[in-house]
Amino acid sequence: MPSLPEETPAYLSNAEADVLCFAMRYALDRQTTAPSIVSDEIVRLWPRLQPWQQDQIQKELRHQSTYLKAWNDERWHKVLNLKKKE
Repeated sequence: MPSLPEETPAYLSNAEADVLCFAMRYALDRQTTAPSIVSDEIVRLWPRLQPWQQDQIQKELRHQSTYLKAWNDERWHKVLNLKKKE
């Protein structure tokens, strides 16, 4: 995976974080490469999400776990296991 350039801002903009959340919602329970791509991108960008954004992503994943057919998906579990900033 490519690394981020040196001049990368500490946090994603709200719009960038929103797009990441929209992509996650789209990718949930898809039988395509979307879950792999999106979950890998969330992991890569996790340090650049603000604590409330990290919390939102993990809360939505937990909530969706009651509805998803393929919830035994390691790709989403790795996002749930990420440490949140304090």
